[in-house]
Amino acid sequence: MINPNTPILIGAGHLQHRINDLQDAVEPIDLMLKACRLAEEDTQSRLLDKVQSVRVIRGMWTYENPARYIAEQIGAVGSQTVGTVFGGNYNQVMVNQTAENILVGDLDLVLIAGAEIGYSQAKARKAGTHVNMRDTPGSYDVLLGGSQQPEHHEYEIAKGIQTPIQVYPIYENAIRFHRGESIEDHSRRVSELWSRFNDVAQDNPHAWIRKDISAEEIRTISKSNRAVSFPYTKLMNSNNAVDMAAALIMCSVEKAKKLAIPEHLWVYPHAGVEGRDHFSASVRDNFYSSPAIRLVGERILNLTGSSANDLDYVDLYSCFPSAVQIAAAELGLSESQPLTVTGGLTFGGGPVNNYVMHSIARMVELLRASPEKKGLITA
Repeated sequence: MINPNTPILIGAGHLQHRINDLQDAVEPIDLMLKACRLAEEDTQSRLLDKVQSVRVIRGMWTYENPARYIAEQIGAVGSQTVGTVFGGNYNQVMVNQTAENILVGDLDLVLIAGAEIGYSQAKARKAGTHVNMRDTPGSYDVLLGGSQQPEHHEYEIAKGIQTPIQVYPIYENAIRFHRGESIEDHSRRVSELWSRFNDVAQDNPHAWIRKDISAEEIRTISKSNRAVSFPYTKLMNSNNAVDMAAALIMCSVEKAKKLAIPEHLWVYPHAGVEGRDHFSASVRDNFYSSPAIRLVGERILNLTGSSANDLDYVDLYSCFPSAVQIAAAELGLSESQPLTVTGGLTFGGGPVNNYVMHSIARMVELLRASPEKKGLITA
């Protein structure tokens, strides 16, 4: 008999908001609310007012406690509010923590949301203005990641190394050297890897860029595909110029039954594992491997009694090609197999910290359509 506290995903909502004019811009918290209502609709039940905890992933916005505002708007006044610090891993951390909270019986119905409006914000900067955002005062009841270490060592900062477009190309060049590839051969292989991500995006109705882009176009510098940081072109970078939002609803099996959620909508998180390499790249053993991903991969496959060959769907965090190559190597996955369910942060869309909520929402759709299959998401 199944444990009544078994955590499940019962609702997923995700959306794009495309604008031509700045007057059509919508602030992130309103996009979150739209995604929350889409997630509720996805459950085939009216339940948002029964949510016990509202959880929001930190974004590039000025809100203090957007979770409280969302709770008030959905009629769940008094719900616990939870937030995160910056980090592309926090969607999965939040899902892991929520599953644990439900499993031990602390909660039985939780809403998770996030949104970014990078496209509107970029458009506003070019116009010399900004997108107005309402005040959401107050502090979260719980903040995940509050003790997180600084990402860059003081010596890196002294050298001006403080952004992803400086660090990930270092990894990429280290991978090329480690594999003994020429610059030309390496460029061809990486662009072909990224073109396969583009192939997936073309079949994903939620992807930001769905047009067919060839490997040659991806690797070739052009007026629309500038060089960013060697060896990366624009089309090898995360696409943060997107206005996207997503929301997830999790509950216990017992709660799903009480709410009469159809069982064919239930998606079971089998396991979640977290690990960390050294936060500062310069103190790592090398730039082409990740002991943390390797150990996390071994642990999660052990917990689920699976092997890499048992994974039907995979979404590797894809801010840059180097991240995908390292993760694939450590997890025992082939670069020739599909390694994304969205198209990745370039083509699926890279809403900064909130990308993984979109990959989870897309994975929910795919697993519902093929309930006998398994999926793996990294963040």
